[in-house]
Amino acid sequence: MKRITAVILSLAFLLCGCKGKAPAAVENAAARAENKITVTWDKSDTAEFYRVYRLEDGEDNYRFIDDTKELSYTDETAAAGITYRYKITAVKGSRESSGRETEKVTIKSESTQTKAALKVPSISSVTKMDMYTNAVQFSSAGTDCTYEIFCSPTIDGAYTSIGTTEETVWYDDTAYGKTFYYKVAALRGEEKAQVSNPCQTGKNARRVFRVPVIMYHEFVTQSDLNSGIALDEYAIYLNEFEEDLIWLKNNGYTTITCRQLADYMEGKDKNIPAKPILLTADDGKYGVYKNAYPLLKKYGATLSLAIIGYEIDSTTESPEARNKSTAPFCTWSEIAEMADSGAIEIISHTQNMHIFSHDNRTGANCAEGEEYSSFLPAAQADFAVFNRNLKEHSVKPTVAMAYPYSKRSVTADKAWIASGYKVLLGGDDDKERKTQMNYFVFGAGINSKSAVLRRLPRMINIPLKNYINDAVKHDGN
Repeated sequence: MKRITAVILSLAFLLCGCKGKAPAAVENAAARAENKITVTWDKSDTAEFYRVYRLEDGEDNYRFIDDTKELSYTDETAAAGITYRYKITAVKGSRESSGRETEKVTIKSESTQTKAALKVPSISSVTKMDMYTNAVQFSSAGTDCTYEIFCSPTIDGAYTSIGTTEETVWYDDTAYGKTFYYKVAALRGEEKAQVSNPCQTGKNARRVFRVPVIMYHEFVTQSDLNSGIALDEYAIYLNEFEEDLIWLKNNGYTTITCRQLADYMEGKDKNIPAKPILLTADDGKYGVYKNAYPLLKKYGATLSLAIIGYEIDSTTESPEARNKSTAPFCTWSEIAEMADSGAIEIISHTQNMHIFSHDNRTGANCAEGEEYSSFLPAAQADFAVFNRNLKEHSVKPTVAMAYPYSKRSVTADKAWIASGYKVLLGGDDDKERKTQMNYFVFGAGINSKSAVLRRLPRMINIPLKNYINDAVKHDGN
């Protein structure tokens, strides 16, 4: 009941506000279109920040886009050729003013005749990333392109189309360690460029690194259990966690954060440890602060903690209530302390989407058959509120999100990446990756494949070394 109440209050804050005097509405809202749409408005003296909504031609209702303290907003997601209207409200606390609408505005579509002609893409490298996958990287052929990938077992053989992508990297997870030749063609409407020269597996191969990712939830002691704390399905005893940390240290592993991993993925930092590992914990339970946090400092390790925003909000508002809870959460002051220490990286488990069933969705996944354009505003709204919460409590913004209940889809991945996350944590399923460890090619960047990580759930009485050793065998390394 507490969780449902917290969600209702959070959603009320996000969407409508409460009774009371609202801040003065903004004036002179306007929008102009060039390559992107920029919305401006005059200051409301009583506003703490402003909320931006967008109405697409043909739709009946405005959709939330983002919150800002500035007096302008650039819509990075507006598409050419579509007409939009924007509405701006002023927000103070939980109160929201009436909205001021802009005129309709459209980014003009360039004709294919006025665009630069398509270039012939050039494959720069084909890297064997793991035992299943070849990573094919190639140059851009121009704007608004789709690329079609072809492969053949021989250089002069018949080339078969194996897929299309809008990104300049393709992951062929049907290679299974075999050598192939690849070609790429760029497409744009009716325009089709000359097909690239073939490139063989191993050509200019780039460095590959792997990162096992472990999923924890709660850390308990016998004293906790005696006081009424529940030993839930994913909880482990604190002494087991200490044994994990000792084993990692004795076997040469170095814990990294999601932000470090994102930098490695993008090639910004090439000094990755010889044996990196990412430790994660979901939810934000009090046992992380009380039990795991001191051990992380003791052994010089880091952990990425995916917190449920509304649960942390609720506990902060009524900290005394957790004395009666069998599954208590942290407060924002505890979250901020852990983040400031460097031993804990705070990441998202969503602000308001950690609900098994809502709006026909499960957690942070889109509904079955839901289109990207429908889910994107919901993802952007949750991202904006969660990161604003972090900022208000002096915690660095996060680049990562852990999917609640490990429920995800390609459409949801695309929306969350567009919202601003670079690392998306799933569960232990080959729908994430066929390998149990996560393999990356330096410089391949953040994309729909590289961003999604597979995690191994650490269960009680199963030492961490078992997971690592089994994953090495499974991946053939």
